This record gives sequence, structure tokens and C-alpha cells, in this order.
Amino acid sequence: VIGRALGRLSPDDRIVLALRFYRDLKVDDIAVAMDIRPRAAASRLHRALERLRRILEQDEQEVAP
Repeated sequence: VIGRALGRLSPDDRIVLALRFYRDLKVDDIAVAMDIRPRAAASRLHRALERLRRILEQDEQEVAP
């Protein structure tokens, strides 16, 4: 379920989520890895999580009776 939802995200969303949750990087380290400011990294992470949440909720509604 999560894999399919991640596949529906943009590459940038997948990258920031992978850096945070698979590589276990902190926001400051994500910023360095992506060559962006820490505030931008935090914003991208927040938006990516929101998009992932919406996709998962949408999928849940589609399978619910």
C-alpha cells in the first residue's frame, strides 16, 4: 500500500521522504543533501507528507464499503 502511494508522488517528494525516513537524516542534513535551505527542506518534507497522507486516505476511501 505504501509503495503504491509513494509511486504516485513526484520524484522530489519521494527523495525528501527517502532522505528523512530511509536514510534517517535530520532536516538540516536533508537541506545539505538537496542543496537547499533548512526551512525549504522542512517545507518540502511537510508538503510531501501531506500529499502522501491524502493519497493514502483516498485509497482507503476507494476500498471502504
